[in-house]
Amino acid sequence: MPLLAMACKQVQQNITKVPTWAASMSTEAMSKTTRYMALVVVLLACILKINDRWFQVSVATEEVTVIVVILVLPLLWQFNRSVHADQKDQAVESSQETPVEDSLIVAKQEQAQPAVVLRGATQRVATASLDGTVRLWCLGVDECQCRLDDHSGAVCAVVFSADGASVATASCDGSTRVWDVCTGTCKHCFIDCGGVPNAVSFSPCASMLLTGTDVHVAQLWSLAVPSEEPDMVFQGHVATVSSVAFSPCGTRIASGSWDATARLWSVASGACEHVLEGHLAEVFAVAFSAHGDIVASGSQDNTVRLWSVGAGWCLFTLEGHDAAILSLAFSPSDDLLWTGSADGTVKFWDALTGLCQTTRQNGEGSPVNSVAFSSDGSSIAVGAKEGAWLCDARTGECLLDLGGHADIVQSVAMS
Repeated sequence: MPLLAMACKQVQQNITKVPTWAASMSTEAMSKTTRYMALVVVLLACILKINDRWFQVSVATEEVTVIVVILVLPLLWQFNRSVHADQKDQAVESSQETPVEDSLIVAKQEQAQPAVVLRGATQRVATASLDGTVRLWCLGVDECQCRLDDHSGAVCAVVFSADGASVATASCDGSTRVWDVCTGTCKHCFIDCGGVPNAVSFSPCASMLLTGTDVHVAQLWSLAVPSEEPDMVFQGHVATVSSVAFSPCGTRIASGSWDATARLWSVASGACEHVLEGHLAEVFAVAFSAHGDIVASGSQDNTVRLWSVGAGWCLFTLEGHDAAILSLAFSPSDDLLWTGSADGTVKFWDALTGLCQTTRQNGEGSPVNSVAFSSDGSSIAVGAKEGAWLCDARTGECLLDLGGHADIVQSVAMS
């Protein structure tokens, strides 16, 4: 019968998982397993005995099997819950151990730079500086490949498009520019007559550009049909908009402001969906998780807050930095978060648990202004007062010194 076949299949699937669970079970979980299995054996023996003595005529073997399956399934379900609860407790205990504090990936090394292992022929790094220039680097090459110097003021922010073909920059000269990565030529230049752009972000399909300005608004510009005026203006903040970000699906944007709030907006309507309140000082950075269900905000109050995008409430408050949070970067493939702080450290967090995994100290002790992940999550770029560095995201090993700027590196980006 279909019900019997379905039930038997479910039992078989659960039983095949037992060896995998058992490999990582503690003594306590193993004792639970023994009790559950003993109970299953007793029940099976009782049912078969009852069938033999009392139901020889009226109850067929198939019906008895159904009864057995109905009784065994809840036991296996309870067994599953018990084992996974035990594993979760072990994981939490392990993650709560004192984080290892290493010398930061961004510290300049005295010895010669190790060779960079290519993980993608088109992967690039961009560094933007207060010296008014942007430098483009190709992984695997130790020298700057291109210098973008059309801005007449400090460059506050830099970001790559999702396809890596374009890079956008925001400058104190009042302009936001979009550049062709291969040729180094400026494709678009948007002049904000009302203020200075502090932040910039591409939409996932690179058809729109989002900027945050010192006149308290975020602006959306079309790249498909460029215009001298923004297509949409997001109004609501009462102070400088210091950071902006598109959600991975492109339907929402996040903005962080010196008014101590972050906001979530609908791209379609321009309406504010949530005002994220809780920080005690200016918000300097915002970022969406890879799946788009979490948005992080970093503040002058030394904390990072993780928010539910759908509900708008705070999930975790990440504490541990001793100064302002200047930059945030989620891994592109999971819910791991890097935070750069004015205390000279970079911290690595699990966004699902809110626990700090690693702390790394900047050897120079200067503020970490910017952090950015590569598209495959294997590398991370870090910008600071002394310059910028490309590092291994897991080990923190410095792979390449991105030098050459004459002033502080304010922003970094990776394709």
